[in-house]
Amino acid sequence: MEMDKHNCERLLIRFNRYAFFIAAFFVRLFYSSQNFRLAGDSADYLNIAHNLETRGSFALTSANGEVIPTAFRAFLYPFFLFLLGSNENLIIIAQSILGAATVVLTYNLGRRISREVALISAVMMTFAPMTIALTATVLSETLFMFLVTFAIYLWSRERWKSSGALFGLAALAKPVIFPFLIFLLMLAFIIPNLRVKFNKYAVVVFVALLVSSFWIERNSLLMEQFTLTQAGGYGTNLLFGTIETKAYDDSTGVTFFKNPLMQVSDELNNSEKDKVLAARAIERIKADPVGWLRARARQYPHLYLDSGESFLGNHNKLFASALSEGDYFIVAFKSINMIGSLLFLILALAGVYTLRGHLSGFFYLWSFPVFLAIVHLPLWIEARYFLPASPVMCVLAAAFICRKRNEKCPSKQSTPLKKNQPSHLITDAGLE
Repeated sequence: MEMDKHNCERLLIRFNRYAFFIAAFFVRLFYSSQNFRLAGDSADYLNIAHNLETRGSFALTSANGEVIPTAFRAFLYPFFLFLLGSNENLIIIAQSILGAATVVLTYNLGRRISREVALISAVMMTFAPMTIALTATVLSETLFMFLVTFAIYLWSRERWKSSGALFGLAALAKPVIFPFLIFLLMLAFIIPNLRVKFNKYAVVVFVALLVSSFWIERNSLLMEQFTLTQAGGYGTNLLFGTIETKAYDDSTGVTFFKNPLMQVSDELNNSEKDKVLAARAIERIKADPVGWLRARARQYPHLYLDSGESFLGNHNKLFASALSEGDYFIVAFKSINMIGSLLFLILALAGVYTLRGHLSGFFYLWSFPVFLAIVHLPLWIEARYFLPASPVMCVLAAAFICRKRNEKCPSKQSTPLKKNQPSHLITDAGLE
């Protein structure tokens, strides 16, 4: 009888995984087929993919038609596009698969706590507006979020080498992983309950560096100085972060590039331009630290508050324009998204509080969003920059919702968690 119950539970878990994958895949496929678009860095990614295909070179084509090897963009996403032949339909299908797989990984992470948390968090991720919208966009966020979530899930199962390998691949998509790994080691050293696994975290970092080392070496040789997986972007975001904006204005990212501060000699390559912009940013911060703090205070909420502009795509309008034109659908949609994203943040923070007695055991859940919140303090912010933390934020939010439904959360365990007990000892996890 006990064995039959165990088998039924396994079948239910498998059914849920398939169901969430199929639902998330078709939601993303349908939306992407109607709203496929380019944005921001898309042109660079596609240009590099084209040069990989036609010239076998990871290079950007300059304004005068010269093909120049570059370290300005990270390796993995242009290579991903190259493998897909930069074909629109293949990109839509591949990114829909990655988005759906991320939902399943979110479900698996939720299972580390309870059945209810798994279901609620997976539903949240299935219909999360920005994750759906970016599936339809030629940007690295969907691939990066999948790799990070997979790495975190393997970390939750204490598969240290495999987790490190996935973090290494994620670093080849976005170099922000490198400071996160340093942050991880620092916390593991500082927090007593984590110190016992310091060597395990060191293995994760070592493997991640090993996986990404070939591109670090290539970039360092190309730039003739030590360079990680990407040589640019920091200066631009640091300078953007010094410019004061309205508290809520979803048009500033476009207008910033027209700002005189952004004008740099065309004789410089992208990496050199980025260094010039970084120097300008530091000068502005030194000259007016109060103004910089004011700019940061106005921009920082954008990290968490999403108006839904990415989901609206070509139908997007500025909030003020929509209001003056009487387009109340846009006004209502953006208002609901802003309120919803604020509520989501509150629920996730409440989830951290709910798990407060087990924070070292759930280190893999809260460390990445905390890191992203800190690292973006001095930088220009878009809501999509926090997107990779969405899966673990969904799990944290669901943990609080579960707590409200059942005072003994995590639920349905044969034995309650002891304080700071590692999450891999939860009974439900054995069914995975």
